[in-house]
Amino acid sequence: MTDQSDTDPPLHDASRAISTHEAQLRDQLQAGPANHVAALALAGLLLRDGLVDEAIALLTEHAVDRDCGDLLREYFLGERMNDDALRLLAQRSKNPSASGLVDQAIANHLRGDLEGALTCCGLAITAHDGYAPAHNHQGRALFNARRPEPARAALIRAVRIAPNYAEAWHNLAHVLRDAQELAQAERAYGHALRLRPAYRSARLNLGIVQMALRRPDDALESFRMLLAIDPNHVDGSYNLAVCEHLLRCYGEARASYARAIALDPGNPRAHLQLGRLCSESLDTEGALQQFRKALDLNPRDPEAWAEIALVHEQAEHFDEAERAIAAGLAVAPTDPSLRLELANIARHHGNFETALSGLRAIDLQTLHPRLHARHQEALDLTLARIGEAGSADPSE
Repeated sequence: MTDQSDTDPPLHDASRAISTHEAQLRDQLQAGPANHVAALALAGLLLRDGLVDEAIALLTEHAVDRDCGDLLREYFLGERMNDDALRLLAQRSKNPSASGLVDQAIANHLRGDLEGALTCCGLAITAHDGYAPAHNHQGRALFNARRPEPARAALIRAVRIAPNYAEAWHNLAHVLRDAQELAQAERAYGHALRLRPAYRSARLNLGIVQMALRRPDDALESFRMLLAIDPNHVDGSYNLAVCEHLLRCYGEARASYARAIALDPGNPRAHLQLGRLCSESLDTEGALQQFRKALDLNPRDPEAWAEIALVHEQAEHFDEAERAIAAGLAVAPTDPSLRLELANIARHHGNFETALSGLRAIDLQTLHPRLHARHQEALDLTLARIGEAGSADPSE
């Protein structure tokens, strides 16, 4: 792995000053194009400075060298470019070195053979315990095998061996995030980004963690930085829209959802979220249109059925709301959002005890937090109506 500075340079700066070290490396390559050591060092500098295309072209040209190939392999996997990683592995010579064993581990992992991946990583570690990618990929396989504590230990070992290993910091951040250690996860993603500012997957996940930490302004900046690197990043576009929506920037959010849908028309979540935005903006027809598109893509989504029911309830189209609830419960009989709307319909019909029983049966741990206030409001209204009925004078 290359030795990279722990600074945070600009993502893109075509006019950036070229350091003496970089100039020397470029001179060495010009004098000897097969100088793999210079190519590896220069690629590391380029990745640090966000000049990804040039770095990847250089590593591809020198991929016959085991170290250059290793760095290219790690880049592809870190950015979830699995097909590119598999093509690279197919071109590399098979050998019993630690690097060759990790190649086999990765191929096994990508085929879904986690035990095979772990076996190869174990052999690689036995062959060369100081080879950080062996520990990194052991950690990845352990994490995907739902063994988070050994995964954490393996990834900590990887970053201790190679503190400038951006992909290992990224994978460690995943483990921390999964354990709900969000502040630590944010720091680990940030460390990966200091090493490689144009690391798209890390930038995306940093924003997602910042949203989970209830810092949408910071998340917004992360997603914007990601889209400055890659304007067509599908997940970045979608999460930018969600963040803008959360910040009540409705015009921007609507445009960003439209952009996300244009990039990935098959994403039902984007249609669902755009439908919610339309509903909040009192655009009933637009909301129903988006929820139906979400259902076209995922007919078994109870959230979309619950949203359709809610739109109809708000418009006092209670028969339509009941039909939507029934359709949703047919595919998800225990869904709490549908159960909430079913209780609201019961209250509308004057069946207050039925409504109360239904509301109390909902486990708030399974109900999305954004619906907690709606649940509490329904509970309060129902109890108030039961109280009114109980205090009424029967003789009146």
